[in-house]
Amino acid sequence: MENVEEVLRLIQDYKKFDEIKEELNLSKYELNSIFYKIVNRRRIKVALPWDVELFLRSEHIKNVSFVDLKKSKVIIISDTHFGSMKENIAYLELVNDFIKREKINLLFHAGDIGDGIYSPKKEYNTRSSQIDHILDVYPSDDNLEQYVLAGNHDQKYREGGVRILKILEQEKKNLTGVGYFQSYFKVYDKIISLEHDCHKWDNFVQADFCIRGHSHQAQFLKNRVKVPALCDEHPDIIDYYDPGFMTLETSKHGNSVQLFFEHYTISDDSIEKKEEKRYILR
Repeated sequence: MENVEEVLRLIQDYKKFDEIKEELNLSKYELNSIFYKIVNRRRIKVALPWDVELFLRSEHIKNVSFVDLKKSKVIIISDTHFGSMKENIAYLELVNDFIKREKINLLFHAGDIGDGIYSPKKEYNTRSSQIDHILDVYPSDDNLEQYVLAGNHDQKYREGGVRILKILEQEKKNLTGVGYFQSYFKVYDKIISLEHDCHKWDNFVQADFCIRGHSHQAQFLKNRVKVPALCDEHPDIIDYYDPGFMTLETSKHGNSVQLFFEHYTISDDSIEKKEEKRYILR
């Protein structure tokens, strides 16, 4: 497996996460993925001395977060499916206006950036044409910091040798890829899992809350939130469908962390606040 042996060698020399990342020229999410495989022994059979194992796990948990939030406001979008027959660029333009109006400077994308050659428009029926289209329509703003997760549709680009996260990082300002299917961020001392159809939970990292894309519908559930899609594609298993997005405001009160979500629906020419939900993490 690519880079795993090199990472194991460096870990046994007690090289820290950032030192390994620099030496092997890996992004943070790429090295986190390798740490995940080693810590959870996913297709990796290796026996490490106990002190090396402790060092590995310590470095993993210290670096698992792609961003640490304090008192912040974030806009969360998902499932834009650019290049598909169900994409809707008008939604993205309205979201950009909303971001500027509300003076939001953080955006999370919960996966399925592009179509991935599932149901493409005729003019975007190749990986290269879809990537060109994504680069053309995807927002880039000096005042907006973006963290982007890749989903199952984006995985199809990678299977064809196209690394969409790396391309976006190179071409867009203030954009950071955070991995495929699952990543983590922190709100004060709480670990939040950002997911897209995640079936490979990290058995070592224990998340306090989950934010998930992929389902194309908004739902507030116990200890997790589902983010609606920002396109016109809806799953057949639901009777209703409202494209949209969410905002998240974070704060701390005593020993408790508060997550305050607002769900917005979107049409071709307007945005409407639908519902809100407050979670207290103790």
